[in-house]
Amino acid sequence: MIPETFPEDAGKYMCKATSMAGSASSSAELIVRASVIPPSFTERLYDISIREGEPVKLIVRVAGQPAPEVTWYREGQQLVSSPDFEIVQDGKPMEDNPQMKFIHEDDNYTLLIYEVRAEDAGKYACVAINNVGKATCTASLNVQIPVQSPETVQPLEEALRAPECTQPPQNLVIDEGEPVTFTCKITGSPAPTVTWYRNNQIVKPSKYFHMESTPDGVHILSILEAFPEDTGIYKCVARNKAGETTVTCQLKVYGLESEHEHVTPTQLEQPPQIVRPITNTSNGK
Repeated sequence: MIPETFPEDAGKYMCKATSMAGSASSSAELIVRASVIPPSFTERLYDISIREGEPVKLIVRVAGQPAPEVTWYREGQQLVSSPDFEIVQDGKPMEDNPQMKFIHEDDNYTLLIYEVRAEDAGKYACVAINNVGKATCTASLNVQIPVQSPETVQPLEEALRAPECTQPPQNLVIDEGEPVTFTCKITGSPAPTVTWYRNNQIVKPSKYFHMESTPDGVHILSILEAFPEDTGIYKCVARNKAGETTVTCQLKVYGLESEHEHVTPTQLEQPPQIVRPITNTSNGK
């Protein structure tokens, strides 16, 4: 009996018995089927109400084995992206007005609308399918249209500028229980939408995590009280219609019972660098 099997255990097995009177053998083939799990949403959509012209993100987290294929719909119509993240309507790409972007990172799936318009309102659905099942979650997007007076003068549309970080967040080393604040400043036109990550997992607002942005492009991630499990690489990703940029920083949190290694923020892990390049060699000819 094999107490636990793995795909690499598959194959043909033989048992052979030998004595002075002769020998006998028996064989069998072991087939190991990988575990399969139907899709499920560990984080679901929720209804959103937002002002026209503002960005919005619809985020879900999907589990399943094998990894499900995720598709987005609005009012029953599938949303399809091209390499330039354009919407396809009536079979034709809207080349002059890309509005949406589909983002897939680990088990997180995001539908990003850069500037919500009145016609974007409606019921959105996210459908996850693999070869053993299907799961769906839905939510409504309500677009609030501001009332403009006749005297309101519409400003000229600014030229598109991809996000650029002018003030990156700093590495931090702290003790357990202390607060943490990461601050960065990002420019771009239109104003970028910012998402924070820890070890490639989206950071969402909670009792301990707070995020805020100012009109002049300052974006802040605050941890009310940090613990050793908050240690990791933090990433700020800014996106708009013109492009995106990513900046990273690191946080080290020492537990109350741990001994300090006298690590300074500048001594935290750095990306690998080539200090001596490979040079051409001769074999003597």
